[in-house]
Amino acid sequence: MGNKFLNLRKSEVTKVAQDRAGILADQREEVKVSMRLYSLQELIKQYLDWGFDFASISIATQIPEEELRQLYSNENYRLRDKDKEKYLMAFLLQICCEKPNNDKYYKALLENLAQYFKIPLEAMANYIGVDIDELLNFESNSDKDRIEKCIAHLFTTFIRDSSYSV
Repeated sequence: MGNKFLNLRKSEVTKVAQDRAGILADQREEVKVSMRLYSLQELIKQYLDWGFDFASISIATQIPEEELRQLYSNENYRLRDKDKEKYLMAFLLQICCEKPNNDKYYKALLENLAQYFKIPLEAMANYIGVDIDELLNFESNSDKDRIEKCIAHLFTTFIRDSSYSV
């Protein structure tokens, strides 16, 4: 994430896959990101400061604009649908903190796929056509660009909203 997302080590990624616990599962509005906690309000503020608006968040998350405005203006406000609140946090973290300008971005995507979508590392490696060690150390792989494209495609496919499918 910008790239402030978790610095992943092989053992951490393996633990994530074994635990299968989502980074957002039991947390209300904050996620630890590189020793920094981001609240939903902070992330929404950054999003708005860049010129995006509530309408686009609403379309992407299926959360009504009015609820998003309440969430932004009242730090004690909580969405009734906790799954939507988790998705909102994941969406905002992706937009505000992650940029595909270095390897940490793709490591973060791997972590999200393992934690949030409960995809085993072995399945991701098989999909990409590499072994787990090659996946975890893709930065030094001669096929790095292809592996990154596969990671990005896999992530994009899993976050795709079915209501936008043809």
